[in-house]
Amino acid sequence: MKKIIFIITVLITMTLLNGRTLDTDKGKNSIKAGTLTISFDLYRINKIASNQIAVWVEDSKGNYIDTIYVSKFTAAGGYAKRETSLPEWVKKSQVKKLTTKEIDAITGPTKQAGKITLSWNCLDKQGNKLGAGKYVCRIEGNIFWANIIMFNGEFEIGNNEFVSEPAPIYIGDDAKKDKLIENVKIIYTPFK
Repeated sequence: MKKIIFIITVLITMTLLNGRTLDTDKGKNSIKAGTLTISFDLYRINKIASNQIAVWVEDSKGNYIDTIYVSKFTAAGGYAKRETSLPEWVKKSQVKKLTTKEIDAITGPTKQAGKITLSWNCLDKQGNKLGAGKYVCRIEGNIFWANIIMFNGEFEIGNNEFVSEPAPIYIGDDAKKDKLIENVKIIYTPFK
């Protein structure tokens, strides 16, 4: 019995030290999920129908994986009161089907202006680790009514750090009039 415990301990230690986990379903080594850090400068817009933000992850084919953060107003029903509040996130996340508990887990109050940093553990909403490959971190900001700013930051889960600094995409005639989000940086850091 002591010999079996020793062997299991050695195997676990070796697995942790080399940054890989044994994937018994596939019979091969797979990348261990790392951390995704999203940072950006946030400005406050002193107008109604503004300052709503969502940050979520999709796979390379555009399939929704998980929400990292969304403004509480929108997620808790604001999308029904104001259809222009984060319409892309509302569509992708299927928020209408989420339970109150699920909404509480991803929402937060409207962020104050300043440097914002969010962190995500690279697990899907069921708690499963993501496999190695390419993904997209999407940021949607509601500037004023239907005027939106979007960022699509590609990143790759693997053995190496990956940095993305996506350019803004403006939607709406007046989207460039007010500053909401700038200097987006997305960094994937693998577990070592």
